[in-house]
Amino acid sequence: MKLWATIMAFMLLAALLPAETKVTITSPVSGEDWMLGSTQRFTWNSNGYTGTVMIEVGRIDGGTEYCSLPPGGHPYPPAANEFYQWKVGDTGPGNPPLPPGEYSFSIYHMGGDIDGSWSLGGRFTITSVISQIPKYKILRIMYRLPFPPDPCLCPEFDLKPLGEVFAELKSPVRIVLMKNGRQIQELGNFAKGSRLPASLKPMLSQKDFDQLKGGKAKFTLAVLGAHGKILSEHALENQLIQLKR
Repeated sequence: MKLWATIMAFMLLAALLPAETKVTITSPVSGEDWMLGSTQRFTWNSNGYTGTVMIEVGRIDGGTEYCSLPPGGHPYPPAANEFYQWKVGDTGPGNPPLPPGEYSFSIYHMGGDIDGSWSLGGRFTITSVISQIPKYKILRIMYRLPFPPDPCLCPEFDLKPLGEVFAELKSPVRIVLMKNGRQIQELGNFAKGSRLPASLKPMLSQKDFDQLKGGKAKFTLAVLGAHGKILSEHALENQLIQLKR
């Protein structure tokens, strides 16, 4: 009788104690940009979970790269820490880093009542060093003086301020001419490992040329990365200078 009463008491106590619940991911959640090699944090609410966690990172934009964190040989962080700090892309000694791309991550619960279950839902983008480029610079538009009599309306866009920042490209990029927020002409496609030229010369229609020279519309140069994402956009400033023929 005493044994049964003791068992019932333990069952009643267990029923009154809050059951362990899954951790709740708090960041990143909505596709934040994390630069390759920078230090960032995965964060979560432990919700009383007392076990340890493992973080699984996998690519979701068509690539197949993935990794488990912490890398092999490192202890799993307690859920109660509510964060894990990561050098973005690091997959452990001797392994190649994760390449730029779009990723999701999940948290795997290790131990306790919910051992083996997952918390899903984090998303982020690993960007290359190219994203360090200033988002906005004013670039000169250089015109040939005197204006040529031929119909080639080809102002020259000075890219030297961008070339200094890009140096050797870590990812392929496209440079496009924008007019009032819309792409009107692609000016160049540059592969990984190449360098930007010092300048670019588009061939414009008479209308676009007149509006560009007269400031009658908003023209910008945009640098596009993967999937057409605008990495930076730059105003164009008219400057009449003598160029060699």
